[in-house]
Amino acid sequence: MTTGSSVYKFNTKKMMEEIKLHEGSERNESGQIISYWDGPKDKPKNHVDRKLTTGYGHLVKFKKNKDGTYTNIDPIRDIYGKPITREGQILSEQVAEDLFNKDYVYHLKAASKLPYFTSLSPNRQMSMVNITFNMGPGWDSKFPKAMEDYDEAMTSTNAAQKANAFYNMGQQLLKFDADDPNSKPSKYAEDTKGRAKFVVERLINDG
Repeated sequence: MTTGSSVYKFNTKKMMEEIKLHEGSERNESGQIISYWDGPKDKPKNHVDRKLTTGYGHLVKFKKNKDGTYTNIDPIRDIYGKPITREGQILSEQVAEDLFNKDYVYHLKAASKLPYFTSLSPNRQMSMVNITFNMGPGWDSKFPKAMEDYDEAMTSTNAAQKANAFYNMGQQLLKFDADDPNSKPSKYAEDTKGRAKFVVERLINDG
């Protein structure tokens, strides 16, 4: 699969493999891909921090009705042709692959709209795409301080200042309040743990 654009400087296959590895997939005892409730296990399945998920990190789309109930509006279907409405429904490997490809392209395009994206190195572009796939388009609006540091990093002509700005950006992404040494992790870091650390370290060190 190719993106068909010179905007992206990284290896597409490598990028897709990385995201699939990080997203993973929930499988039953027979090894079949199944739907599951993603998010903190200590919270109920209908909690705002938990989402019905299937394939490789695909959040199943629902519409809230006037009576407070929800209706599935996602076109994907399980192996029996039924909409995904609960955990444990089986998704075919082909449908999971097709779904991931579509989700990847969607988030790739969203990441490419971030400021300075075309000026980033291949490694830093990959980090931005990974973050966007995980948190969704618009994640940058939730990290205003990180984006201020990002702007400084991309506009500075001083190598040391640029490196320091990327470092500060990374800390803002990993902590709820990077200015507080005792701050708890950001929701991004808390939810993804090792993934966030890996992606942010690559963003900081460009490698």
